[in-house]
This record gives sequence, C-alpha cells and structure tokens, in this order.
Amino acid sequence: RSSKDLPASSGRVFFVSASQLADFFQCNAKYDFSRKLAPKKQPSPQIRDGIAVHELMAGKEHLSVRASKRAVDVLESLDRFVIRRYEITGREIKQEIALSDDIHLLRTVDAIATDSIGPVVLDYKITNRQWDVIPELNLAPRASGFQAQCYLIPSGDNWPGRIHFVVADDEQIKVYEYERGRDDFANVLAAAENMKAAWDSGRLPKNRGFLCHSFCQFRAVCFDEKDALDQYDIVDNDPYHADLRYLEGETD
Repeated sequence: RSSKDLPASSGRVFFVSASQLADFFQCNAKYDFSRKLAPKKQPSPQIRDGIAVHELMAGKEHLSVRASKRAVDVLESLDRFVIRRYEITGREIKQEIALSDDIHLLRTVDAIATDSIGPVVLDYKITNRQWDVIPELNLAPRASGFQAQCYLIPSGDNWPGRIHFVVADDEQIKVYEYERGRDDFANVLAAAENMKAAWDSGRLPKNRGFLCHSFCQFRAVCFDEKDALDQYDIVDNDPYHADLRYLEGETD
C-alpha cells in the first residue's frame, strides 16, 4: 500500500514526522511540550555542527559562514565519500505523504542517489553514537526505526526501497543500511494513529527516566524546575497545521 492509493483528505489533517513519532513513543509529554514550547537555549555545538553539515550538503554554500571548523572538516570528508560511492540525483526533497485521509507525513529527505545496486535514499548523520549492530542480523536497530520506515514510503513508482544512513564523525564514515519491510507502512500508520488519538484525548503522560537529564530539552518544565517557563518561548505548533520547522526550512 502506498500514499498514491489513498484518497485526499476530506477534513482536518493531523501532521506527523519521523522525529515526532520517535519523541512520542519515547515520552508522550516530550511530544506534547514540543508542540507548545520552544527552548530559548541554543543547541549544543554538536547539534549546530550537524545542522551546518546538512545545510552545506544540500548546496546552501551561502550558509558556510555559520559552520565551525569541525563541521567543515566533517563536511569535506563526507562529501568526498559520497562522491566516490554515489551519483546524487536529488537533494533536500521535501514531501507531504497521505498516510490516511486525515493523517499526513511530512518528510525532508537529505538526498536520492544511485549506487552500484540502484536507487537509494541517503540520510546523513554526524555522530557514531547509538549505531550498535546486532551481529546475527547484520543490522543496527537504529537504522530500522521510524525514520527509515517513513522515508521509504513510496511517493511514486520509482521511489527507492533502500536507505543508507551515512554516519560521519571526526574519525571515520560508516554506512548502515535498511530495506523497506512488508509491514513498515502499517507500522507507521498505526503509530501515527496512536499519536493522533493521544493528542485528541489529551492523554500524554510523562515517561521520566535516564534520558531526561542530558537528552531532553523540556526537562525544566517537565520537572517544574525554578523559573522553568522563562527558559522557553510559547509557540502555537498545533499538529493540525504543518510543522513550523518545515515552514521555516529546517530538516527532520
């Protein structure tokens, strides 16, 4: 089943993305906060480097003045690697895919390319953390998550059925692969339906755990820390409208 088989929406459309699905299933409240609050604190240097590399790989050379030396070094290595291994046929492809008549997926694909096997989706990552491989499967679980499943939903007859996560850091570049699974579309749709139902009902509980301390931008408000709300801007990022990040041109 693909998006082209589905009818156009006849009512209000609930928008989802791969990163939002991941946030929701990690912690419902994290997703809820992300719809209503924007942290004032600047992203970490690592995140800023990742954003810069994505922008430059998409051909936005005029933004190079924002890139750190590390980002430029990683970019040069990544660019050389991609040129040797792939023929790029499209960059920074933004799409809206109908999962059902009232749920649409927003996605920004880093690149479409061709390798020795055929068409493939490329996604660039700037850290080698959390890419452990299960030897028996020769698969990194992270490579088979919502992002891979969402990015491989066909938007036409020739959409690739494979994705390569090209993962670069200061020392090396590795590629982690995933091929479209038979149940991927159904899995993404079920996840999106669960997220929509939780949002509509207002049932978005907090899942507090070890990730809260270092990896959640909404820890302050979640734990009701002193002057927590001073750390955020209030935004109206209702999921029944296209995500503000996409309107502003950011990648997922």
